[in-house]
Amino acid sequence: MGQCRKKKGNAEPHLEEDPDAAHQLIPCDVCYRCFAQDRLETHMRVCENKRPQRKIFDMSQCRARGTDLEEFMKTNGRSKTPVRKNNWRQRHEAFIQTMRQGRGSVPPQSASNLNSEYVSCPHCGRRFAPGPAERHIPKCQNIRSRPPPPKQPHSSSATTRRKITNTIGTIALLMNYIFAAHEMHLCPLRRDHWLSHPYCVFKRIRNT
Repeated sequence: MGQCRKKKGNAEPHLEEDPDAAHQLIPCDVCYRCFAQDRLETHMRVCENKRPQRKIFDMSQCRARGTDLEEFMKTNGRSKTPVRKNNWRQRHEAFIQTMRQGRGSVPPQSASNLNSEYVSCPHCGRRFAPGPAERHIPKCQNIRSRPPPPKQPHSSSATTRRKITNTIGTIALLMNYIFAAHEMHLCPLRRDHWLSHPYCVFKRIRNT
């Protein structure tokens, strides 16, 4: 171990020719090759980095070798990287829609078309990603000159019911004026006036 190994070939013929130079060689602690004293320090720095690292001994794998546990550890050790859902297009469209809603150029979309991960601001009604929403909501609470929140679209059935209610209320109000005028003898009361009064209509429906 302490003796220097001879290199193949005549790479250093000047050392072999000079017998006194061989006594000045010092072996490397890593590869045990012999070098001159002025070259040894440079070589050891390079040789230390090239030396393969020692593997860490795992006692659990050694004990499980040759048993059923070894197959289980191989199956369980395989890491399954989850496939990340690439929804950049949906995020981009939601971002464009949010910017347009802020300018008031387009009506708001229904909640089903918006990104489910977005958070709605309770002050302005705009939707943001969870990170920007945490920064926006406290600031939006103190803004006085912010635009009003976008109006939510009403369903056609609710609009129809509202129109019917307004029409019935208008008819009932007109009939009340007619009956009041008849009681004051300002105009005669015809049969069609009486039959078209909401009370008479309700009474006929109830009797049927």
